[in-house]
Amino acid sequence: MKNLIDMSNHILKFSSAYLGEEDVSDGLMEEALALCLMHGDDFCINFTRVYLEVQRDEILKSDMLNYFDGT
Repeated sequence: MKNLIDMSNHILKFSSAYLGEEDVSDGLMEEALALCLMHGDDFCINFTRVYLEVQRDEILKSDMLNYFDGT
């Protein structure tokens, strides 16, 4: 359970970078590496992949709703 909390907190802390809105910082990379060492590469990569897929789907859904609403 700690692994889920740690990854969620990490992604929330650096959400702008994960969404591509700002550049990846050294702090993000250092924290991500520490999480990989603590919880394993596979878990961290898969958690991040699923998070990004969910975010992409939510953004696309929002864009489609806005398009059809005319906003």
